[in-house]
Amino acid sequence: MPWWSWILLWGGLVLASAVVLALACRRVVRAGLALVREVDRAATVLSLPDPPVATADEANDVPSGARDLT
Repeated sequence: MPWWSWILLWGGLVLASAVVLALACRRVVRAGLALVREVDRAATVLSLPDPPVATADEANDVPSGARDLT
C-alpha cells in the first residue's frame, strides 16, 4: 500500500470518529435540555401556591388590643 493511502485511511477514521462524537454530544445535550424542561414542568405543578398579598388596608390594620396600649 502506498504511503498516501494510509493517510487517507487514518484521516477517514479520524473524521468518522469526530462525526460520531459530535452526534453523541448533540444527543446528550438534547436529552439534558429535555430533562431540564421536564423538571421545570414538574416543579411548576408541585410548587406551593403563592401566599396571598396583603392589600393596603390589611397592611395598615392594627390588632384590636394594640390600640388600647398607646
